Amino acid sequence: MAEGGSAWQRQALRLRRLSGPVDGEEPEAARLAALLADLCEASRSRAECLSTPAARSIYTARVLEPGVRDAMGAVRARWNAVGDLLAEARDASLLIETMEEMCRFFDRFPLGEHMVSVVDEVNTMRLGMIEKTSDALADAVRKVLRRLDTESAVFSYALGPALAILSCRLRPSNFQLVATQGVGKIAETLMGELLRQAPFADDDRMGLFSSNCGGDLPAVLSVVSDPSCLRPLATLLEGCTLLGLDKARAAELISVLRQVKRCSSSRPAVLDLAEAAPSSDVLRQRQAEAYDAAGVADISVGDALSVLLKRPDLMGTMTVDDLEDAPFSTLQDLLPAGAMLGGLGGGALQPLQLGAGTAHATLQRGAGAAQATFQLGARGLAGGAGLLKGTLQRGLAGAAAAAR
Repeated sequence: MAEGGSAWQRQALRLRRLSGPVDGEEPEAARLAALLADLCEASRSRAECLSTPAARSIYTARVLEPGVRDAMGAVRARWNAVGDLLAEARDASLLIETMEEMCRFFDRFPLGEHMVSVVDEVNTMRLGMIEKTSDALADAVRKVLRRLDTESAVFSYALGPALAILSCRLRPSNFQLVATQGVGKIAETLMGELLRQAPFADDDRMGLFSSNCGGDLPAVLSVVSDPSCLRPLATLLEGCTLLGLDKARAAELISVLRQVKRCSSSRPAVLDLAEAAPSSDVLRQRQAEAYDAAGVADISVGDALSVLLKRPDLMGTMTVDDLEDAPFSTLQDLLPAGAMLGGLGGGALQPLQLGAGTAHATLQRGAGAAQATFQLGARGLAGGAGLLKGTLQRGLAGAAAAAR
């Protein structure tokens, strides 16, 4: 099993596919799996000469298990030597399929019942390798987060080549496992990034983000044949749809969603359209119609509001109620810019004035009182999202009173 030995020769698995491999590329395993199977079969004939199950169990533990563990150790060492699983996707696929071949052999090997522990270790190692590969896909996405609103076709370069190789070099069942786990992690990462980030600086940056996540990413993932693997992307894709709405439709939608959120304030912010509306059927119907007109269905009310407020043309309409469920990182981006000290008057939904110059002037006129109320708001933010709305209302109202 030394480096360059015959145990590491690549052997095509000759699996039948619904669509043939591209340019002769197909799943392959190291010869090590076949050599181990031959060794076990040869030992099996000797074990069958033993008269009792106890004797065969002892023989298996002393003769077969050490060889299996040695083979696992060799594969593990080679796996750990792979520097970048995506850059060396063919080698990673070879090792995953080698472990798959070992698992399939032991599933039908008669003496496997006498070595349950080591057989479980083989399968656990295989699953661990698949998880590491899916982690590598998610890590590749995290590395390009800052480029999503400044460059185009980001995922074509970050994920495209590796996914093309994995889709050919892994058997369909293993590629589906990698894709399912990887897409879930990618969707969580990208949706989290969208919800946490500050509003887009301009329409061009918003367009690039939407193009990358809503267009380029699905195109790169088109190598995944099972649509169910892509379901975790649904909310992200609907978020990109909201970013692409024209201003009038986006403004109409955000108005409806604010009403829904206020009427369901005693319950979770997400209003399930399949349930009775918390206040009236009319409001529920309006939400359904607004969602249908916008081309979305699954995104929650809270997430939809948050995404809409990332738009440069709507960020100026942000209200205290909108900030109630905002991530703390978003509040950090907003508060230092000027404390949003526009007058609220008696209406909870009057827009905050986000201009730094306006807030600075208000602070100057309100000197001591404005500074104190702003500090109170900051302490409330640090204390948790549950106290955020009341704290900001007191701070903003105090600043407005001081300005008068």
